[in-house]
Amino acid sequence: MTMCETELKAMLARIKGGGYAGLATADLDALVDAMLVHLGSVDPELRDDLIYEAFVEVILHRGADTGLYIRILDACLGKISDGIEGDDPDTVFRRSFSMLVVALVLERDRQGPFLGEARVREAFDRICDAYRHEWNLAGYYPVKGWAHTVAHTADAFAIIVRSEALGKEDAGRILGLIRDKFLQPRYCFIDGEDERTARAIEAILQARPSMQGRVSEWAASLARSPLPGDQPARSIVKGNVRNLLRSVYFICGRDEVLRRRIEESLAEVRFA
Repeated sequence: MTMCETELKAMLARIKGGGYAGLATADLDALVDAMLVHLGSVDPELRDDLIYEAFVEVILHRGADTGLYIRILDACLGKISDGIEGDDPDTVFRRSFSMLVVALVLERDRQGPFLGEARVREAFDRICDAYRHEWNLAGYYPVKGWAHTVAHTADAFAIIVRSEALGKEDAGRILGLIRDKFLQPRYCFIDGEDERTARAIEAILQARPSMQGRVSEWAASLARSPLPGDQPARSIVKGNVRNLLRSVYFICGRDEVLRRRIEESLAEVRFA
């Protein structure tokens, strides 16, 4: 029988308070199952401070069986699109924090590969589909805490794009998805989404230096994109694009060619 939220919260608080030493004697399979069930809780302390941090410890800092990591990955890949076709705003927490846990497993695989090319490619396709269809772009809810789907998916992109299982066209797919997301006219990104997304662009350039020209053209195409004629849509798109390009400019500071292209792009549409 799965633990209720109250029981899980008390258990994780004890484990965290003991420096996670309690994980060594815990029934890890049962604990992980409960964490997966309640990963989308609207209680930000349980979801963010306890469940997610426990997943960080289990996946990145403990020597568990790789079969457990694969089970976690498969479960979370099934959740990153859960409720995406509905209109319940609370389902965003399950999608978004499942995406963060997917990123943790991908990082573990990067440290010592165990997933295999086919599973990495499946994860990539599902991450891309979830990002493309995500409608809830809110960063923070005053009571329920962080949703942050765009930032969390950017974290996953920044890890998976370094995989040898992916190629240039896959990196180009990420660029296209980011372009479309930052050109949407509905939501103004105000919670650091531009900086987290710029880290994904930085990862593309670090993993595949030959993509420099393509990234430069991507930056120029963003700046050349037509702006909506009405307000506030016009200001939303303008602000999102400007902030993303500025973040890429500063993160990729040693790439003078890219910096010059971004400067030109910003000036061309009077974003600077």
